[in-house]
Amino acid sequence: MDQYKNEEFTGTFNQVRDIYLKGAVSLPREHPENWPKGPWEKVTVENKPLTVEQVLQLHQEQVRNDAEASYRESVTFGDGSAWNGGFDSAMAINGEVQLQEFDGATTVTLFDINNDPHTLTLAEGKAVAAAVGAQYRIRFAAKQSAMRALADVDLTATDAIEQLNAIEFANYLPAVDPEAA
Repeated sequence: MDQYKNEEFTGTFNQVRDIYLKGAVSLPREHPENWPKGPWEKVTVENKPLTVEQVLQLHQEQVRNDAEASYRESVTFGDGSAWNGGFDSAMAINGEVQLQEFDGATTVTLFDINNDPHTLTLAEGKAVAAAVGAQYRIRFAAKQSAMRALADVDLTATDAIEQLNAIEFANYLPAVDPEAA
């Protein structure tokens, strides 16, 4: 990996730019000899193997990212309409149903993932919120299980990295979401 070095710092092009120039101006990548706080020289740094702790952190971040992406996946329910997934969507749908109920309405108009309106009974609206919420809960539980599995790995074990590499968010999802069956 190419990095740049002066008397006090060694880092990537972006690190040098951000630290020394606060990202305010551009550096001519081809001419490090003209950069401030020079002279700079281009050096090739060997990639060091990651520590077990670094591998753990990478896997934790990957599980979080995979879970966040899965929360946003649409939920198909009722007449086959797709609804935005996730906790916030479930809460927004439920909130709208409750507001309509408080106002004495018997129906609610909800908007699916394509922003198409659906006029539903309050019970149907609650069922949509419940379906979206159920998918979120299943996926949140899978994330928590994967995170617990990562935390349970003995980082001093000789095969700790292999154990960490075997843990993925998708492995903790049910084969079929029970709510979808």
